[in-house]
Amino acid sequence: MPWDPAQPAHGSFGASAVIRQQWEAIERNHFQNYFVDPTFLLWPASDTSSPAHWACTGAGMNVVRETGATHLYAGPHALRLAFGSAAALATQNVFTTTSFPAYWRGKSFAYGVAIKTNAAGIAKLEVFDGVSTSATSYHSGNDAYQWLTGVHTINGSANQLVARLRVDGAGTVYFGGSCGVFGSIPPQHLYPPIFEVVDWTWPSVGNAAVNTNGVLRIAPLRPTLIDDVFLHAMTAPTGAALITDLETWDGSAWQSMFTTKPQLAAGTAGSRQAVDGTYRYRCLAGCINANIANAMARLQIEQVGSTLPGADLNVRITGRQFRRANELWLTIQEFGL
Repeated sequence: MPWDPAQPAHGSFGASAVIRQQWEAIERNHFQNYFVDPTFLLWPASDTSSPAHWACTGAGMNVVRETGATHLYAGPHALRLAFGSAAALATQNVFTTTSFPAYWRGKSFAYGVAIKTNAAGIAKLEVFDGVSTSATSYHSGNDAYQWLTGVHTINGSANQLVARLRVDGAGTVYFGGSCGVFGSIPPQHLYPPIFEVVDWTWPSVGNAAVNTNGVLRIAPLRPTLIDDVFLHAMTAPTGAALITDLETWDGSAWQSMFTTKPQLAAGTAGSRQAVDGTYRYRCLAGCINANIANAMARLQIEQVGSTLPGADLNVRITGRQFRRANELWLTIQEFGL
């Protein structure tokens, strides 16, 4: 039996069968968010293109990385999606047709989404398994965030599991966060996804030397947000600063992640510089094939000390990325989708 939030009723003596039914529903629920980047942190292509892990489609639709405080829900960004001439969708694969395990057929998948819009009857979250579709109710259009939920029973012939944020009519909609869990109890709020810190280190021995071709290149498998660069030299530069840069390949040129580039001032052995440049360039897409556009970064040394160049330099690049809760079943290439 599925979860029933109305049972047992307040002030009543619940039958043991009803109580047992509720406990069994709790036992079947896995309170882990299976949606990756559910609050839209990563935007490697641009502020008006699909965020990482999501694919935005629909004739004439408009997508924007929203940062206005009045439109945010549980993070620094929201997904703003506007209807064009057909349904505007933001789609994420929990399981593709390549990776879907038959094990999940017949089981329940519960989901929730935070939506804000002033247009009634146009925005919802739906789940599709290749055969059957279910959805939350539509937002009422009260121009405030509502947490909407649903439960999907995965069809016995299902071959995929897909979440779709939908805008079905004229209007602008803000999606603040979403959640998907296996089980029949709808999530009552946004559950945090699996998130981890990653880093890359480049150690060098001897005197530092200018190299603008890249002394280190990184191409993470999973989409990644770069946070900062830490520099340390066993012998500090003198006479002038030692200056480095971290750049992203945008498909046609290398673009710096920084306004203030990571550097060791003359006479200084260590420093840390937070990424402070254009937001999209600090977001790396998952590098899953030969296309490195928006997915590769390079570290270069642009200047060394004029008296002593600096020696035995160590550089650490730190970032964050999401992990999928279902990676047990995925192909390596799907980690980066």
